[in-house]
Amino acid sequence: MKKQKPRTPKFKLNWCLAGLVVAGLLLIGLVSAQVFYDQEVWRRVRILEDRNLSDMIIDGIKGIGKPATVEGSSGKVYLTEPRLVLPPYPTEVQDIRYSYDQTDGRVQLTTDISLGIGTMRVRMANGLEDIFKQVPKAQACAAQVTLTFKDIYPQENDKLSQAGTKQLANNKTLYMYVNRDCT
Repeated sequence: MKKQKPRTPKFKLNWCLAGLVVAGLLLIGLVSAQVFYDQEVWRRVRILEDRNLSDMIIDGIKGIGKPATVEGSSGKVYLTEPRLVLPPYPTEVQDIRYSYDQTDGRVQLTTDISLGIGTMRVRMANGLEDIFKQVPKAQACAAQVTLTFKDIYPQENDKLSQAGTKQLANNKTLYMYVNRDCT
């Protein structure tokens, strides 16, 4: 009998090369997944950083004013530091907050509703640039009404409009201004 040659397969599989190809594809997949994961994590971190910054800005704006005291029976509003008594205000207005600058005698008033509208713009902003664009509007809502004994309208007419004056019992004139930037 003739010796038969062993059959050689037409396709010879190189196990070493196949292992390297599989390992390379697995490595490419893992690196791609890691890059995608890192990008997503950093995107979320930037959003959280923006939120933390906007929360700090909002806390700073809200922290400027103090709640006014409202007498229950008459509804009169008492501002203790400047020693002013304001007439009753509608109950739907909600809480009044004020800040008092003793050096120039200026009282700035706002309501929780106005303050909430102004700070909501900061909270809803996307990105640092948009957050900082909204800050002046929020600050304007924190000082929506200004009361002073000096006529400041000619100096600050770009943001304040005079709402009226009131002659007080002590012969002082109280000037009232509304901030135009808080709509």
